[in-house]
Amino acid sequence: MAGIIALLTVNLSFGVMTRAAPQLNIFSLGFAFALLIGLMICWYIIAVYTVITSCIGWKWKVRCVA
Repeated sequence: MAGIIALLTVNLSFGVMTRAAPQLNIFSLGFAFALLIGLMICWYIIAVYTVITSCIGWKWKVRCVA
């Protein structure tokens, strides 16, 4: 859900910049930037997910160091 909100914010900011300066053609850069932000969000979510799930194992005696 946070990723969707972040990408919506990026697209809204590009819409405002396009409205303010239409000659700059921000949407040509906006697609690549939104793709980059989406990949960074996915990378962050995967990193957090691996830290959370590192405590789950076959042995219950294993403690989470994080």
